[in-house]
Parts: sequence; structure tokens; C-alpha cells
Amino acid sequence: GTGSIALSVAGVPRDATRREVSHIFRSCAGYLATVATGVEPPFIVKFGSMASAAAAISRLKDYRFDEDDAHSPILRLTFSQAR
Repeated sequence: GTGSIALSVAGVPRDATRREVSHIFRSCAGYLATVATGVEPPFIVKFGSMASAAAAISRLKDYRFDEDDAHSPILRLTFSQAR
């Protein structure tokens, strides 16, 4: 079927919460949900369309999880097979 488009979210601190990750994506068009996986990658983010998922990837390309920490990881978003 035509389900949602899922992105794997890596490059987040080990102690990141689903709420913190959701906050990053909430303002992106087409954002539907954040799911904690319990494995690597730790989160899957769901979008309503391929276009909105692609727009989020490009918008958050160099997003640093903690902008005040120069050693904070950079968010890595990739298309996921998860549904």
C-alpha cells in the first residue's frame, strides 16, 4: 500500500529521548511521527510523502543535536525500509 515514508535517524546522543527527536522534526512539512526502535539506528521518523521526507533530509543536512557543543554529533537521515 501507500504507507508513510520512513527515515532512519542516526547521529543522536545515546540518551536522546523520542520527545527531543520529535521536536527537531515537528516543524517539517508532512511530519507524522517519531518511533523509538531500541536498536541502531535509534529512531525512525515518518513522513506523509517522499517529497516531504526528502525536504526534511535537505533542511536538516548539517543539524547538530546540541548546537552549544562542538563535539555534538551531526544528524544523519537516510531512507528506511521500515513502515
